[in-house]
Amino acid sequence: MKKISMKWPVRMGTRRALLGAALALPIAFAVVACGGDSAPPQTWIASWYGAPQAYNEPPLSANAAKSLQNQTFRQTMYVSQGGTSLRIRVSNLLGTSPLAVTSMRVAKSAGGSSIDPATDKAVTFGGQASVTVPIGQEIYSDSVDFAVAPLSSLAISTYVSGSAGIETVHSLGLQSNYVAAGNVASSAAITPLETLNGFAWVTGVDVYASASNKVVVTFGDSITDGYNSTPNKNNRYPNYLSRTLLASSNPAFSVVNAGISGNRWSFNGIGPNGNGRFSRDVLDRSGATHVVALLGINDFGIPSLLGNAAEQVTSAQIIQAITNAAAASKAKGVKFYAGTLTPFVGTTIPGYYTAEGEVKRQAVNAFIRTTPLIDGFIDFDAAIRDPANPTVMLAKYDSGDRLHPNDAGYEAMAAVASAFLLK
Repeated sequence: MKKISMKWPVRMGTRRALLGAALALPIAFAVVACGGDSAPPQTWIASWYGAPQAYNEPPLSANAAKSLQNQTFRQTMYVSQGGTSLRIRVSNLLGTSPLAVTSMRVAKSAGGSSIDPATDKAVTFGGQASVTVPIGQEIYSDSVDFAVAPLSSLAISTYVSGSAGIETVHSLGLQSNYVAAGNVASSAAITPLETLNGFAWVTGVDVYASASNKVVVTFGDSITDGYNSTPNKNNRYPNYLSRTLLASSNPAFSVVNAGISGNRWSFNGIGPNGNGRFSRDVLDRSGATHVVALLGINDFGIPSLLGNAAEQVTSAQIIQAITNAAAASKAKGVKFYAGTLTPFVGTTIPGYYTAEGEVKRQAVNAFIRTTPLIDGFIDFDAAIRDPANPTVMLAKYDSGDRLHPNDAGYEAMAAVASAFLLK
């Protein structure tokens, strides 16, 4: 079985290779339930999200173009909140040709490439099994009558009879997803031809649930995306946050992840820049009520790493980006919480850390901790730094590169976020 990585390629010169290794890092509407005055109102809420990127974007552009033909792609999505039915968002947002889906099915995952066949159901689009998504567009499927359990894994199997390019992706999936020959979308077990560790085509799963649910969208870079957490274990900080909130005395929360590894506020490169994608990836999520934004460290580190002086930014530019996002959130009635930027002194990624970058990080964090322009802040920096040496990540939370937390570090971040949200 051939394994295909959707992480960054390494043939980019020494610095670009190290960057790749380290950082590879809708239309929402409400429907009120019928059935008597006692029936609580329900609506669509986001329960899983994969922020879209272009497969051929730099530095992913070094990867050969890939397409599937007469093949099934089975992907596993770990949802946050449960509901009585679901709908699936299919994206060709960054594609260069129409995306033709022959059929799609959804079932409970039985682990690996297997499903529980008793739960397998067809997914339709306007009542039809097949759909073609135009270039630059995203669509929702019809509602599927499917009892979704909170914190469960769904398997979405997409069959394409013709050629379908893998162009709109989420590259750092940290999840094994499988390509198999022919139309085996409803098969309990499949024989994988290839394994991909990212997601493609599917960018969201909404569930039909109580309108009282809060939807927390976590927005950021590799630290939100979960880089260096254990693959296939759902140990990104947003996953820990979802589990903690759902286990609380007020479990009416859904948490979705809008992180993109290597992302920046100011410049495209690894995903569309944060300024440009914030509205789509956060404010357009179904039922969004809160955002936790943790973005900015790459704005300081990546230009230094690549020696790209033209893309150096000031702390004032990052502060303005945060201010703009907070204002856009307020205009949509979404609470905006900023996360303090976490330590990067001593990172093993050559060139990423600079003393100037640390001065900028401290300035951004001082703003976040004191500004009245946001609804509040979550002190991720304080949660994982070494109290004896506060510009460095605490060793027990370090994944090894002194920039990205390990599973325990992500859990510590979730603990401070949940404590804040449950206040």
